Amino acid sequence: QSFRTTAERVHHLSAAMAAEGLAPGDRVAILATDSIEHVEILLACLRSGVVFCDLNFRLRPVELDNIMERARVRAVFHSARYGDEAQRLADDHGCRRWCLDDDLDALIATGERYPAPPVSLARGEDLVSIAFTSGTTGTPKGVMQSERMLRNIVYSGIREIDIRPGGFRYSGASLFHISGIGSILYAIAGGCGSLVLEQFDAPTVLDWMRDGGLTHCTLIPTMIASLLALPGARDSAYPAMRSIMYGGAAITPALLRDLIATFDCDLYNGFGAGTEAGGQTMLSAADHRRAMHGAEHLLGSIGLPILGVDLRLCDDDLRDVAPGEIGEIVTRSETIMSGYLDQPELTAHSIVDGWFRAGDMAYMDDEGYLYLATRKADMIIRGGENVYPNEIESVLAEHPAVASAAVVGVPDDHWGEIVGAAVVLRDGHSIDVEELRTFCRSHIASYKVPEVVRIVSALPTNPTGKVIKDELGPL
Repeated sequence: QSFRTTAERVHHLSAAMAAEGLAPGDRVAILATDSIEHVEILLACLRSGVVFCDLNFRLRPVELDNIMERARVRAVFHSARYGDEAQRLADDHGCRRWCLDDDLDALIATGERYPAPPVSLARGEDLVSIAFTSGTTGTPKGVMQSERMLRNIVYSGIREIDIRPGGFRYSGASLFHISGIGSILYAIAGGCGSLVLEQFDAPTVLDWMRDGGLTHCTLIPTMIASLLALPGARDSAYPAMRSIMYGGAAITPALLRDLIATFDCDLYNGFGAGTEAGGQTMLSAADHRRAMHGAEHLLGSIGLPILGVDLRLCDDDLRDVAPGEIGEIVTRSETIMSGYLDQPELTAHSIVDGWFRAGDMAYMDDEGYLYLATRKADMIIRGGENVYPNEIESVLAEHPAVASAAVVGVPDDHWGEIVGAAVVLRDGHSIDVEELRTFCRSHIASYKVPEVVRIVSALPTNPTGKVIKDELGPL
């Protein structure tokens, strides 16, 4: 679909949304896998000042209900695949709904009869998106993303990964991720085409890389491993490929070497608290080339602070740590969120005098390159998805047989990390592990469900009763 056609459809769609009573500042939810129509909804919201709340389609009904209520959603756009759930949400929360597969063309046709609202009503701190991410206490956090934030994320992306007109880009990140939205906006602003697939499919993506003229990709390490595992992948030529950006989870040096040897293109490692603070550091293409010519230690680095980002490594009191010591990554930039929806105390803790506390721990070498050490909140990254242990621990604790639980990340060759749980049962109770996992599935998304569960007699604790997860032992 051409830029011209897309612009016309978005113009009419924004007019139709206004005619249907959606005013600037109103919130709409999107429950869909990726598609051109999904992109059109996002662009129409940005054009008309309507705030979009892109939902993770893997969330359970109770999680979706929480988001719908807190975001005060007035309408739901959905794909046919999630029609039943969208109808339930519309009924339960008293809002409109439109199906991307059945209703969107008619809605656009309706919009042809009305003048479109002024372009880009949102400015500066005006809200354009609410992105919900699981909180460390199990309560979803609504990240308020402003026009200023999204605009500067686009500027930063174009600059840092050298986006130029004429390219053809693909991002493996879903559109409910800031990385997925950002990749589309980078391409539009930079004059590039975009490949939009419903969901990542390794054989399809490899075909586009090999024969479809794809020039740039953004992938998480799990996707890279899936591509390289396909028959013939390592023996093929990829003459059109110019760059691959990876991130979202840890990558092993061995996988990185295979990536370099197979695709022979520029590589970028992007790191950041994307949803809340955009990109923070980048290991550039030049850094990768340097690493392959002797400075191999750089392959373990997340790079240098990107242009426009002030970065410090701090202790718990936000005092700078000494050179070489591990500290919390704290940044100040124009890509930081406006705050957490209806959570002023959490916002005040996370943004202090304009500095955002990422919760990630790192150290810096003599050249200024950063290396991740650990995560302050013990966050698990499973195949690019952030999983917060306390959320799962809260669900496990609701089971009548469970006295307490501790959730940690377990190393995994494919996913990077998977979810593991040590569970203490109440006196006189017994339970089958699969029953416990089934219970979790009814409350949380499948990727959050513990894949490894060990029943233990007690959890190791310090004198104050806090669980010492480092002493849990192997799961």
